Amino acid sequence: RELFDYIIALEVDPEEQLRRVMARDGLTREEALQRIGVQDSGKLKEADYVIDTHGAHEETIARVCELLQRLRDQG
Repeated sequence: RELFDYIIALEVDPEEQLRRVMARDGLTREEALQRIGVQDSGKLKEADYVIDTHGAHEETIARVCELLQRLRDQG
């Protein structure tokens, strides 16, 4: 944590996250659920900023750009 100014996490629909992990890593549903559980424990609570990725890809891009602009304005 001391290496970074901020921690930014992406909030993903659980079913979409599961589908991505299974496709990317060739895991079964059970294996993917276990991996996601380990990776996600506390991730959103530890983040300084959380970007909601629900909705269209363009909406997510807009949210990222808004956050980047806010951080630039602060710095």
